[in-house]
Parts: sequence; C-alpha cells; structure tokens
Amino acid sequence: MDALVLSKPFDNPDYADRFVLETADEGFANIDDFIRDLALNQPSWLTGISMGLRDSDKVRAAVSDGPLDAGDAIGNWEVVERSGDSVTFAEDMRIMAYRISYRWESEQRVVAETEVVQRSRLLGRIYWGLATPMHKRFLTRMLRNAAGVEGSTVIEDTSL
Repeated sequence: MDALVLSKPFDNPDYADRFVLETADEGFANIDDFIRDLALNQPSWLTGISMGLRDSDKVRAAVSDGPLDAGDAIGNWEVVERSGDSVTFAEDMRIMAYRISYRWESEQRVVAETEVVQRSRLLGRIYWGLATPMHKRFLTRMLRNAAGVEGSTVIEDTSL
C-alpha cells in the first residue's frame, strides 16, 4: 500500500464532490467562525457518526481555543492543511482515506470539497458504495445546520 500524503490533494481520487453553502443575510465572519458553527450546530448523533464524538462538551472543547491549526483535531477529523480562508480535515481509515476541505469565500458562501481514495479495492468499494448516499445527505445537513436551516441553500456541484 503506497503512503498517501493526507496534507496534499490526492493525485487520482476514486471519488470527489463539491458542495456550496449559501447563507441568508447573516453568515460567517471567517473560516474559523464557520468551522466553529459546523462543529457546534450538529445533533450528537451526527457528530458521533461524522466526527466520532457524541459528547458535546468534547466538541465544544475542540473548537473553543481559537483557530484550528495543522495537527489539531475535532474527534477523528484531523486538520492536515490550513490557510487564512480554508481548513482541510483528513483521516486514513486503512481501507480508504479521505480529505474534506472547507473554504470560506465570503460571509455568505462556503465551499466543501471531499476526496476519497480507496486503499482496499474490495473493502473500500463496498464501504464507500454504501457510505456515499449517507455522506451526501449528512454533509448537506451539516452545512445547513452550520448556517441555520432557515435561509440557507446547499448546492451540489456535480461537475467533478
């Protein structure tokens, strides 16, 4: 199994998607404001599935000390890349590896991009084949929850 560099975009991902969150009047001051709302505005069942954290105090503690930097984590979401307007989380699950990047474009617009590489052609395909519909539903719900369901729109960019 070749070593993947999680801090860099994958050369040939097996799966990629892009979702755009557009908020109503009030949005996010910066990427850190968005990440904080993304982590804190979820029901515990969703943070349990997505981040591996069901305890809201642990989620709050992960985002309460200011901006997340490379090496920080929210549950199983490790920050592997950070710039002034984006944060990329990643995890190598052995059968597959993923990266999910959130990029703040304006107070009313955040882009989420996912890349997946199947490390095991058999188990990776089976797992991701079952997980893809849930991933899309959970990601759109998480984005809407971050903004507040009312007055927000999530657009899937299917051009990838």
